[in-house]
This record gives sequence, structure tokens and C-alpha cells, in this order.
Amino acid sequence: SMAVGGIFAGIFGVLVGVPVLRLRGDYLAIVTLAFGEIIKNIINCLYIGFDENGFHGYGKYIFTEASNAEYYEGEYSQSKREGKGKLVYRDGAIYEGDWHNDKYHGKGRYTYPSSNPRDYDECEFFENYKNGYGVQCFKNGDVYEGEFAGDIITGEGKYTYRGKEYEMTPLGRMQALTGETE
Repeated sequence: SMAVGGIFAGIFGVLVGVPVLRLRGDYLAIVTLAFGEIIKNIINCLYIGFDENGFHGYGKYIFTEASNAEYYEGEYSQSKREGKGKLVYRDGAIYEGDWHNDKYHGKGRYTYPSSNPRDYDECEFFENYKNGYGVQCFKNGDVYEGEFAGDIITGEGKYTYRGKEYEMTPLGRMQALTGETE
């Protein structure tokens, strides 16, 4: 199979190379830059394996401009994100952590874009939702540390608001750790 690949690469090189070498000046420079970009994108999208079930192993996928994601770099199984990986969105948001069946699943860190008042969430995820214990930090210094269910703060945890620590109850009440209810 290596010999067949080499033969096809040679044929393709001659078919593309002969017309390109006839170009002069700016046109040759443009085609040279274009081939450089093509090779860079091919290398960036290399995967360890591919079979009838799809991609397997580690790779980088660059999304089209129509997507709100820029690229994913990490592990794949059956053409789905599976294992450890990093997804970078065009707005600056980043998810880095565990994946299962193409979804955030397990321990991970979601960093919000600069336009969002939240800074990051570091917690357990279940099928793209914060679920279980985690920490949610805000750019103003506020921090929630406790339980999440279905992406929502359940109220069982500790909330630091404007430098003062509060204990949160399942009913959503905040009680200062000094004992006063607010």
C-alpha cells in the first residue's frame, strides 16, 4: 500500500506541478502560498486511524466558518470526540476536559469569552451540562463552590459574594457563615 500511495503521489505531483511551474511572478507566489496552506491543513487534520467505524486516535479538526467552533484537538473514537480534548470556539470560549459520545462528559473546565461576566466553570459534566460538584468563578471575584444539576446551581454549597462567604441551602437561601440569614 505504501508503494501504491507513492505512485499516486508522484502522478498527482506531476499533474499539478507542470502547470504551476509555468507560472511567473505573483501568480507563482500565490500558488506556492496556497500549497503551503493546504499542506499545513492536511498535517493539522492527521488522525491515527480510520476504518469502517470512522476516525480513531488523536487529531485536530478545524471547523468551517459556518460553525461557532474554531477547532477541536483531542481524542476520537468512531468519529466522535471521546476521551481528553480541547474545543475552542470563535468567540473565545474554550472547553478542555473529558468527552464521551461527542459531549462534555466527566471532569472539565469551560472558560467563558471575555464578554461574559463569568470567568470559568471547573466541574463535572454530564452530556454537556454541569452536573455534580464544581466551581463557578466570575470575573468580579465572586465564586460558587458546590453542587450543580442540569447546568443549574442546586443551592447546596458555598458562595463568595463581594468578599464575604455564604453557605447556600437547597432552598436557595444564602446564610453568612457567621450565622446571619440574608
